[in-house]
Amino acid sequence: MTKISYALLIFILANTFIAHVNPIEFRDVDLKFEYELVLMLATPLLVFLLVILDYLRNPAQRIFFINFILGIPLSIFSLILVILITNSIDMSRGSEREIFKHRFDERSRIVYRTSYWDGHHREGQTYKLKTLNKFFQLTLRTDTAELNAYQWIDLTKGLKN
Repeated sequence: MTKISYALLIFILANTFIAHVNPIEFRDVDLKFEYELVLMLATPLLVFLLVILDYLRNPAQRIFFINFILGIPLSIFSLILVILITNSIDMSRGSEREIFKHRFDERSRIVYRTSYWDGHHREGQTYKLKTLNKFFQLTLRTDTAELNAYQWIDLTKGLKN
């Protein structure tokens, strides 16, 4: 049980740090939010569970009350740490507008995405999105000047800003 708890805690911490450089993202923003919420709630529970499991492994050397009291601040600290790290790294998607679609591959498209950082609107960037399955998509920053005009259909022609 302890090894599983440590593995889950390492997964949560690794996911928190690696999520911003990983090109694979959730297709649905609401699903991403729910996933991050579960990770944030699971972190303090895992830390508290590890403190209690440490007591159960060595009950003669530990005092339950001290372990219990020590586990609560460690759990709160881990929750605050995960929230701060996630919010400092993650830039939530503001708005997304499809500007190109692939002529031959319906799973590929190019979008113009704006994001928000600390409540301030940031300049948008173009991303090539490729659907992997119904939950995930591959996201790569791209330059629209280098696109093959035959493969990509421009959806912005005829639109007014």
